[in-house]
Amino acid sequence: DRKAWNNVVCGEGSGIYKTTDAGRTWKKLTNGFPTGKYIGRIGLDVSVTNPNVVYAVLDNQTPLPRKKKERRQRRAGGEIYRSDDKGETWKKINEGELYAGINYSFGDIRVSPEDENRIYVLGVNLVTSEDGGKTYKRLGGTVVHLYHHSTRALHLDQHDLWIDPLNSRRLLLGNDGGFFMSYDRGETWLHINNLPIAEFYAISVDMKTPYSIYGGTQDDAALYGPGNQEQEDGIEDPWKLVWIDLWGGGDSYFTLVDPTDPNTIYYEQQFGYFRRKNMKTGQSKHIQPRAKKGEPPLRYNWMTPFIISHHNPFTLYYGANKLFKSVNRGDSWACISPDLSTNPGPERQGNVPYGALTTISESPLRPGLIYVGTDDGNVHVTRDDGVDWTKINTGLPDKWISRVVASSHELGTVYVTLTGYREDDFNTYIYRSTDFGQTWNPIGENLPSESVNVIREDPHHKNILYAGTDQGGVYVSLDTGKTWYSLCSDLPTTAVHDIAVHPRDSELVIGTHGRSAFILDIAPIQERDEEIQKKEAHLFEIRPAVLPRSRDYGGDWAWETRQEAVIHYSLRETCPVEISILDDSGKIIRELIGTNDPGVNRAVWDLSPKTEEGGQAVFRRGIALVKPGNYTVVIQAGKTKLEGKIQVKPSRQAGD
Repeated sequence: DRKAWNNVVCGEGSGIYKTTDAGRTWKKLTNGFPTGKYIGRIGLDVSVTNPNVVYAVLDNQTPLPRKKKERRQRRAGGEIYRSDDKGETWKKINEGELYAGINYSFGDIRVSPEDENRIYVLGVNLVTSEDGGKTYKRLGGTVVHLYHHSTRALHLDQHDLWIDPLNSRRLLLGNDGGFFMSYDRGETWLHINNLPIAEFYAISVDMKTPYSIYGGTQDDAALYGPGNQEQEDGIEDPWKLVWIDLWGGGDSYFTLVDPTDPNTIYYEQQFGYFRRKNMKTGQSKHIQPRAKKGEPPLRYNWMTPFIISHHNPFTLYYGANKLFKSVNRGDSWACISPDLSTNPGPERQGNVPYGALTTISESPLRPGLIYVGTDDGNVHVTRDDGVDWTKINTGLPDKWISRVVASSHELGTVYVTLTGYREDDFNTYIYRSTDFGQTWNPIGENLPSESVNVIREDPHHKNILYAGTDQGGVYVSLDTGKTWYSLCSDLPTTAVHDIAVHPRDSELVIGTHGRSAFILDIAPIQERDEEIQKKEAHLFEIRPAVLPRSRDYGGDWAWETRQEAVIHYSLRETCPVEISILDDSGKIIRELIGTNDPGVNRAVWDLSPKTEEGGQAVFRRGIALVKPGNYTVVIQAGKTKLEGKIQVKPSRQAGD
């Protein structure tokens, strides 16, 4: 049972159950296996070579006697049990502590398909036994990465393991660090770290050209990298770590760069551990606000919010259960609020810090106008930089405040998103106020029933909003939330935890929790006004395309560095669509198939001509691409003819 304030990770009902009639009836197996209120997570596996043999790994939460000077209660932790009669009787086979219990996160066991006595246990570390569980060895060994990485240790927190049934030396491992492969039973590992599977908690961008994306991830630290496609596979990863722990990871959340100093980055770890780092020197400083001596300890959310002021880059705001302000980049702090949470009583207190800020937003239009939201449903506003505070959650449901956003267009407008998934409430909660939060109106009524993590305004159009949900959705509204449209085409089903709208480049950057970061060109959304919607058809401005790099003389293209020509056009209604690409002499060199749905459509030219012979083409191992230059796109949409220009730029070689 998981609540926002408490995790119950064991209980009387936990145990091993067996069915022999395809699930119609079940029998609890207790002979030799522990029972009671401290039985936690259990992983099971059956031997292929001897199906009588069953292994179980138990996260035993039984308290152990405290030793002197121990600050935390120790638990029995990981235990291994074996049955030789299909689970009818069990025997504990490990001696001593195998690993500390993590309870809600992981814990499983695997049996070799060739040997009933060779097992692998997935805990914080990966351990193996070759004698049926009597003795154990930690697996780690040498780790090699496809892309450069600063660590040589096998990442912690093991979640899944596959053993090749045809070659038991071959292992595929999934842990908090990603996907690993071994061909020698775990003595050495290859880290397949070119997969887009990062779990972002938060995302932000800077104003460099090209701009960089910054983010904090689940157990893969804080990092930043370029928001373009100019990195060639097989060489050093362009994404850089802001920090990393000794085990090659570490949880991180909000990550922001100083807008006036690209070498200064602010980042955090669990429950408010806050640092400022100079990326040029590598020096970092702990700048987390603390309660004064004699005051009650502060409460920090797992993902503690902080922001850099829109009006002064030296000014920071940081949220515990109170709001703090620094005017010197975090070197010193002043508390500028009372406790802004409900200060929850015993009924909402447990083993997880609760009653703390989750989101902060400062108005870009007026210094000192600040909104905050908490995990226990409170929303407050101050119009005088913390001198006076007003509680403004009247009319809002009593839910976790996932985001509050002060409008950059209208002074009194503010948006709030809330989430109830921690109580199995998956309704959509988005609200808008135009009077500084005195009254609220729901604006997400035609969205799918999904928990909402984030809302953003378009920086150039006050009526355009973007929302990210917990079940894999990104949505746009063109009318301030009255109606919403999906932007999920080609997007995998995954939780969208954060959204950044780049104000200069007209790109929407999303951070997903499981499929890394995605970028969407939103120029057509921003351009599509009422005039365009009335037209039979309209062609939007096309961004320059870039040819890919060549890997070496006579070699293949580095296709991943290519920036294709993406053609956006809108249709008032369905009609036949024909798309042609012409060279500078007016000759058709390529014809494309375009969609013809009402609204905005998209076609992609991969920069190749229709043939590989002659003409304006550059060859590389039989694959032809056009030469750099100017091209024309012609779209025949029903009776309407549209023309636009496409500039194809030469490739940027590494180091350019």
